Amino acid sequence: MASTIALLKLFQKRATSLLTRFEMMTSESLELNEKHFPHMANSLRAKPPCCTVLIELSDHESEDHVRQPLETILEEVFQDHIISDAVIANNLSQANAFWHIRLLLRPKKVP
Repeated sequence: MASTIALLKLFQKRATSLLTRFEMMTSESLELNEKHFPHMANSLRAKPPCCTVLIELSDHESEDHVRQPLETILEEVFQDHIISDAVIANNLSQANAFWHIRLLLRPKKVP
């Protein structure tokens, strides 16, 4: 959890107004999600980390305008061992698929 907060603070400082979404999902919630939605492959991880963070940078300019700072910040936090892996969406469809996993994590009603 501490590394997630450190990551958020770094993105707030470095990406400033480009940071539009930042959400953390625990490994337990992702495993539960896979149990209830087996057809939804979790493409965000190869092995269970303690948590997964979805980060979105956006602005009114080009995709490259936000991709460059994203890659720079991710490289820095990877070298500082704040993160162990990263996946960057190559297109809008892939980005939407990542966020769809998050949307499925809504609280489930227990009968």
